Amino acid sequence: MLSVPILLLRFTASCVLVAQYVEAQPQFLRKEIRIGQAASPFVLDVNGDSRPDIVFSGARTTRGPQDTTVLLNTGGGDFSSPIVSDGCVIQFGVAGDFNRDGKLDLASARWSTAPPVPEICYGRGDSTFLPSQRIEGVSDGVPLASGDFDADGKPDLVLARNGFLEILLGQGDGTFRQGSAVSAWRVVDVHVADFNADGLSDLAVLPNGCPSTDCSSFNRILIFLGQGDGSFREPVEISVFLAPATLTCCPSGGLVVSDFNRDGRPDIATSSALLLGKGDGRFQAAQSFDSSSLIYGQFPVAAADLDGDGHLDLVMHTGYEGEGVGAYILFGQGDGAMRYEKYASGGSWLDSKPGCG
Repeated sequence: MLSVPILLLRFTASCVLVAQYVEAQPQFLRKEIRIGQAASPFVLDVNGDSRPDIVFSGARTTRGPQDTTVLLNTGGGDFSSPIVSDGCVIQFGVAGDFNRDGKLDLASARWSTAPPVPEICYGRGDSTFLPSQRIEGVSDGVPLASGDFDADGKPDLVLARNGFLEILLGQGDGTFRQGSAVSAWRVVDVHVADFNADGLSDLAVLPNGCPSTDCSSFNRILIFLGQGDGSFREPVEISVFLAPATLTCCPSGGLVVSDFNRDGRPDIATSSALLLGKGDGRFQAAQSFDSSSLIYGQFPVAAADLDGDGHLDLVMHTGYEGEGVGAYILFGQGDGAMRYEKYASGGSWLDSKPGCG
């Protein structure tokens, strides 16, 4: 019987982190792990054993979220006792080996400051991290993703600043130099992939038109094709209907990038449609999901083969607290087609928004 461990994590209203496991039927088995008032937990293989672990910052105070905690996945749905890294504070962490010492590091932003300050917690190699260190030469911004944008084999960072995305080019020793910047107002989500098969890192960006009553202002995805020197071509704009989070047309959630039709090219799942990549930076016409299933606040959170048929399936979050919160699965058919089926309800998904408090 095929199982996918730690497919999803979500918060309940009582601040209980919930791990759900999926068997090939598929059936959902629920396990609750009490962690208190955590800030923005996420899933990451911290110790390199190919098991997804849980990483989060501790209880919020008047100064913001506190020290980072790791729960190591010990198998069978169980986790280790909390491993706390004093002085390391993360929110919406981006992982990478930024000083190339073979140990996993975490880039994040200090949200207790205004504007937020980008920082890195360097890994010790034992599932703990050194205290947060400010990224020198950058006054503000939020790390959103990592890639190699200048093709030098060293991890770089995508930083969200006011009205644009800035590339920080890694020097391989934990320092960065400022690269190019691209205009992207109020970014909701960023993904790094090679969309045109040239071996270079590209960006898929979901901008936010909120607040607006003109839904056309955000019904688009921007594709920035990398040029291998830290800069990008002019963006390719893809028009696609996005299920709004509210009646004011704020786009909901984010994107999931994966290969849904098994052709070796990255595709993009949005809140309401699937865009199959052509491998040249362009995409086929959007394949809309069942419109009767679209509700405010839905967005994709994960892709995995949930029923063991060799095809990627898509898990969608639906609604917000008090508004039909739940999840449903779009079962992939291997050619980009999806079959809808509704599942659990209650709680809010881990990667969708900060935790309780």
